Amino acid sequence: MNQNYTTYYISLVDFNYSRSATFLNNEASNKVVILGNVFSKYRNIRKLVKFQNKKTTIFVVMSPSHQLSILLRIAGANKIILDAGWPLSDSTSAKIDVVSIFRKISNYLIDFLSFKVSKMIILESPEQILYSSKKFLIKEKKFTQRS
Repeated sequence: MNQNYTTYYISLVDFNYSRSATFLNNEASNKVVILGNVFSKYRNIRKLVKFQNKKTTIFVVMSPSHQLSILLRIAGANKIILDAGWPLSDSTSAKIDVVSIFRKISNYLIDFLSFKVSKMIILESPEQILYSSKKFLIKEKKFTQRS
């Protein structure tokens, strides 16, 4: 059986900013930027997912928009690919204060949940795959590398 898939590229930031966008053709259709607070983001994602065939629609979440993977899964999307580049929790500063500790915990939870709900996670190197597999308790086969 040959199915025609529809792919949506989703980001929280302009496509010129995202590392993932360097792999897209400028004319690629179905590029969606989701803006606003968490509730408006969810509403927009729910509208998008609601009218899609769950078997033939793929959502590619572009870096650094990991949290959209979680919202997509809550909205009912099944095929989610997270082009993470690297975990958000790896970019947290070493500073120790209340705000940075909260940010570290928040970024780890976003990484953990977004990696769990995604069908595939794209990272930049084999070392990141090994490290992230152990850090987030995810089988290595769920990861792939894009250089």
